Formats: sequence, structure tokens, C-alpha cells
Amino acid sequence: MIINTDSSFLKKEIIETVEREYKAKYVLESCLKYKDGDWGNRPAAIFYTEEAHPRGSNYFALYFRGDSLMITDGLPSIKDVVFSGIEAEGEVVYSRYRHDFREGKNGAFVDGGRDYFKYGGDRFSDYNVVKFKVVKDHLEIIE
Repeated sequence: MIINTDSSFLKKEIIETVEREYKAKYVLESCLKYKDGDWGNRPAAIFYTEEAHPRGSNYFALYFRGDSLMITDGLPSIKDVVFSGIEAEGEVVYSRYRHDFREGKNGAFVDGGRDYFKYGGDRFSDYNVVKFKVVKDHLEIIE
């Protein structure tokens, strides 16, 4: 089973450059969790590094504010978070942020980010709801 972690705002070449320059690994795209506990409504690319930032964690997030690419601690956006997606034909798609409607194989769809979980498709019996979490630099399905 493969979890589709494609970024909605960073090209593959940019992700590869960030990985090389920061000795990091792209994990997934999500939204940012703010200090008050609310979830943001903008995409953020979450990366993992073996060496933690001196005043942070092993995770950092890149996102755009206007035309500026910003960086912040990515840990609050993935710590103790269980992501939900829908699996069809071995591919899991998940909604990265509120109103991020995504389609998978065979008409499967998901929406809602961390705010709500809406899913379905043309042949509902062909889909499975899947839960997963971030473990270091990869994603693990929760049985």
C-alpha cells in the first residue's frame, strides 16, 4: 500500500533540493497546527532531519505566506496526529488541509484535512478507510 504524499505547492525538484541542502527527508504535506491548537488552512511540507534544531525538533515545515517561503517547527503538525485517508487499488489518498478535495483511483475521494473527514466514491465497496501516523522519516499504517 502506498500513501500518496505528493505536494500541492512544491515541485519535486524543490523537494529534492531541500532534502540535499538540509540533509532532510520529505515526509508528507499537511497543514500547520497553531499554538492555540487550531489547524491552519494552508499547505505545509513536513521534513525530517536526523540532527534536531538546537531550539526545536527533528521536523521542520515549509509553507508560503504570500510570496515568501517560510520555515517553522513541524513537530506540532505531526506529533500524536493520526491521519485518515481512503485506499483504493493499493493507493491511499488523504486530505492535507481543510477543503483539500483529492481524488484517488476508481473515483475514491477525500476532503477535510484535520478539520473533518469526508470520503466516498463511485463504487464505495471498493474503498477502505486507512489510518496512519508519522514515525521518524516515514508513514506507518495503523492496523
